[in-house]
Amino acid sequence: MTTTTTKPELLWSERGRVGCSIPGHAPYRGSDTWVWERWKKITPTEAAQFEREVGRPIACETCKASARKNAGADHDRS
Repeated sequence: MTTTTTKPELLWSERGRVGCSIPGHAPYRGSDTWVWERWKKITPTEAAQFEREVGRPIACETCKASARKNAGADHDRS
């Protein structure tokens, strides 16, 4: 049995919010929020430029928050 995992597509808004293609992590395409905040896919060039300027890879805000929360929960169990 072969399993493949697909990395979620990263998206960002003109206002600077970063999300991904996992449902609920960014506005739904075509929604008022998507249109008015001008959400779009992050290109590899934009991702590389972000990393050079900020010093870390760009990441979905919701995924990062969930990872931090889960890491804290694992730490509390120790």
